[in-house]
Amino acid sequence: MLCVTIVLLPLGIPVVAFAGRLITRAVQLMLPRSVAHPVKEVRKTTKKEGRKVSSAVSDAAGDVAKKGRKVWRQERKRLA
Repeated sequence: MLCVTIVLLPLGIPVVAFAGRLITRAVQLMLPRSVAHPVKEVRKTTKKEGRKVSSAVSDAAGDVAKKGRKVWRQERKRLA
């Protein structure tokens, strides 16, 4: 019996480690993304919010530039 244990032990350790990784992956697949990968979910949300803010700032800057050109044209016409 001792001989069988010594022979199969090197095979059993990697199999047990592989089974543990499979169970961990199965649990991650069953859970919602925000629970399974909280850090990735925060990064994704932060990235989305950053794009929204960037877009809003870009739109606001465009509106200010457009209004500035309009005022400049009106002043130019008034002075001419």
